[in-house]
Amino acid sequence: MSTGWAIVAAAAAVALAGTVRTWILAFSVPYGHPPQSACPNCRTAVIPPERMGLLGWLPPNGRCRTCTSRIGPPPGTVEAVLAAAAGTLVHTTTTPAATPVLVCLAAAGVTLAFVDLAARRLPDPFTTVAFATAAVVVLLQMLTGGGWSQGLRAAAAAGITGGCYLLLTLIANGGLGDVKLGLTTGLLLGAHSWTAVLIGGLVSVLITAVIGSTLRAAGRRQPGDDIAHGPSMLAGVVIALVTLT
Repeated sequence: MSTGWAIVAAAAAVALAGTVRTWILAFSVPYGHPPQSACPNCRTAVIPPERMGLLGWLPPNGRCRTCTSRIGPPPGTVEAVLAAAAGTLVHTTTTPAATPVLVCLAAAGVTLAFVDLAARRLPDPFTTVAFATAAVVVLLQMLTGGGWSQGLRAAAAAGITGGCYLLLTLIANGGLGDVKLGLTTGLLLGAHSWTAVLIGGLVSVLITAVIGSTLRAAGRRQPGDDIAHGPSMLAGVVIALVTLT
């Protein structure tokens, strides 16, 4: 799609950055713990209870107003990643009507990526939103020329990708977050082509393998330690779509 639409999407995504920061802070807790609303260092409430949802907002400096300790990703990172993700997704689609949905998908995906990096988990609310928005995008593509064949290919790819991650989860005794996110990535890549599914899957595995090897070589990870794979899965989608567009 035109560069103009991509710029609009990037700007809209940046406008959501303050809210996305609240989601990242709230869900960057161990699995099974309730969302947090206070600074982990001084315990000052930084997200009012009534704003734990869509109306929450945190400043882009990523620091607590009281103790100035960092309470989220470094300044500018959320904004930059959001803009890049939303702009790229919109640029690679041929369906203008999907623009607002893709911005929402980018917001959910960026939240998942940062939470996975911070807490090694992919919270259900955001894997659900990611899948729902991806499904809407595929539906819009089907209605604007893709047809049933595109939808069936996307559904099959989602099932295969999710099944592969489920098998890996059962073997490694891991969580289901990657399985749920795999349904979304498979759906998006399958809507494009089987080549996209292959490239996206291989790229995600390669990124995680390189990061894991680098961290272990630097002594920052030991064999058997968990490594966040969600960001690599999402990066694989973007790289595959850009490569094939």
